[in-house]
Amino acid sequence: MAPNSSHRARYAARQQQQAQYTNLNSAGGMVPSGPAVPDDASRGRCFGLRLAMGTLPIGFSEAMAILLLTSSLVDAGVSSWLIGYGWLVSPLAAILVQPCAAVWSDRSTWSRFGGRRKPFLLMGYVFALIACAVLSLASELPGNSIVYLAIGFGLLFISNNMQLLMLRSLVTDTVPRQSMGVYFSLQTLFYVFGASLTYALGYLVDYEGAWWIEKLKSDSCGSMTCLHLRGLAVLCGCLQFIMAHSVLMLPEVVTAVPPEQRGRCCLCFKWIADFFCDIKDLLVNATSTGLVFLAAVGGFIGVSALMIYGVTFLTTDGLPSVMPLQERYAMATYGLYGSMILGVVTAMCLPFVERFGLDISLCWVVSLLLFASLLISSLALPRVADNKAFGLSWMILGLGPMYATQLTIPLTLLARTGTASAALRMSMLSVAQAVAQILVSVTGGLWAGIFHQGAAVFAVSAVCAALAALLALAVYGATKSGRAEYYDGLEDEESAAASGGLVEMADASVVPPRIIGKV
Repeated sequence: MAPNSSHRARYAARQQQQAQYTNLNSAGGMVPSGPAVPDDASRGRCFGLRLAMGTLPIGFSEAMAILLLTSSLVDAGVSSWLIGYGWLVSPLAAILVQPCAAVWSDRSTWSRFGGRRKPFLLMGYVFALIACAVLSLASELPGNSIVYLAIGFGLLFISNNMQLLMLRSLVTDTVPRQSMGVYFSLQTLFYVFGASLTYALGYLVDYEGAWWIEKLKSDSCGSMTCLHLRGLAVLCGCLQFIMAHSVLMLPEVVTAVPPEQRGRCCLCFKWIADFFCDIKDLLVNATSTGLVFLAAVGGFIGVSALMIYGVTFLTTDGLPSVMPLQERYAMATYGLYGSMILGVVTAMCLPFVERFGLDISLCWVVSLLLFASLLISSLALPRVADNKAFGLSWMILGLGPMYATQLTIPLTLLARTGTASAALRMSMLSVAQAVAQILVSVTGGLWAGIFHQGAAVFAVSAVCAALAALLALAVYGATKSGRAEYYDGLEDEESAAASGGLVEMADASVVPPRIIGKV
C-alpha cells in the first residue's frame, strides 16, 4: 500500500532537515554547520543528563581496576616485579586505542548507523560486557587464571578509552562552546561518582556473613580478593548494560566524508601515524594547545603517583607503626574513598567557576600550586606518622580534588582552543594522562632507590606540578593576549541575552543546539 500524503510530507520534511547536517564541505574530521539534533526531545535536560551520565560506568570500572588489579595479580601468583608492568596496560591501551578511534571516527562514513560516534560507543560497551564476564568467571574457566585476568582487564581498559573519547567528542559535536565547561564538569562529576560508588560497594561486598557472599563463593573462588572482583565485575556489567541503552539513544551529528578522505582510512598503523603527525602539527602550530597538553602531563604525574603509590606509602610511612598492618591498609583505603568523595564535591563546584566571573586558567594555576605544596609535604609525613589525622588528611585532600580538576579544566581549554577535529583534541587529554602514568610506573621505583625514601616520587611529582602551574599561567597569558585562537562564547551569550536573540556561532566546526546549554 502506498503511503498517504501526510506520511510523504513527513518523510520529505525529515529528508530536508537531515540534508542540513549530512554534508561536509571541508576536510574530514570537521563538524558541519546546521542543527546538530533533528528532534526536539534531545534539546532539553534529558539529553544533557544522558550525555553526562555515560561516564559513570567508566569511572566505576577504572576504580575497580585501581582497587583490584594488583591484589588480583598477587592472588593469582604473579611475581611482584611483574605487577608494576601490569599498570602499563592502561596507558598503553590509551595510546593505541585513542589514535585509531579518533581518526577513524572523524573520517567515518557510517551515517546509516546514526552517526560517527555511536558505532565506537557500541563497540566499547560490547568490550566492557565481555571484560566483566571474563573477570567474574576467571577462576571458573579452564586454564591459567592469569591469562583471563590479563584479557579481562585489557578489554576493560580498551572499552573505557573508547567510550570516554566518544562521549567527550559528542560534547564538542553537539554543545555550544560557552556550555562545554559545564558539560565536561558534569561528565567528571559522574565519572568520580562512579569511582566512589566502586569503593562504597567494595566495602559492602566485604561485609562478612551477608547472603550475597555465599552466593558469590565457589570451590575455585573463596578468597576475598576473588569475591571482590566477581561482585564488582557483575555490578559493572549491569551498569554498562543499563547505560548503553540510554547513551546509544542519543541523537548525533551525521556526517559524510569526501572521497579524497576515505582513501586515508586504510590501516591501523596509518591511523596511528596520522594521529601523532596531527598532534605534532597541533602542538607546533597552536602554542596554547601544546601548553595545555604539557601542563596536563605535569598535573597527571602527581595524580598517577598518588594512584599507584599513595596507599602503599601511607600504609608504611604515614600511619602509626604500632597499628597492625591490616588496620593501616584499611585506614589508607578509607582515605582513598574519602578523597573520591571530595573529588565529587569538587566536580560539582567546577561548573560554577565561570558563573562567578573567575577564569578557569587561573583556577588551574592555583590548584596546581596547591597540589604541588601538598605533594612536597609528603617528605614530612613520616615525622608526624604517630598522628594518623595528618596521613589521612594528606590522602583525602590530594587525589580526588586534583583528579576532578585535571579531568575538567584542561578538557575545556582543549575544546575551546584551536580548530582541529573534536576527537583529536579530546584524545589529547587521555594521551597526556597515559604519558604521565607510563613515566610514573617506569621511574617511580627508581626515585625511591636513589633517595632511599618512599616520598621521593611525590617530591619529584611536586616539581612537575609546579612546572605545570607555570605552563598553565602561560596558557592564561596566551588566551588573554589574543595570541591563541580561543573562544568561550561568553561575549556572544551576553550580547544575545541583551538583544533577546539566540547565540550566533561563526565557527562551523561546532554545532550549536541552542537550548542544550541552558541546564
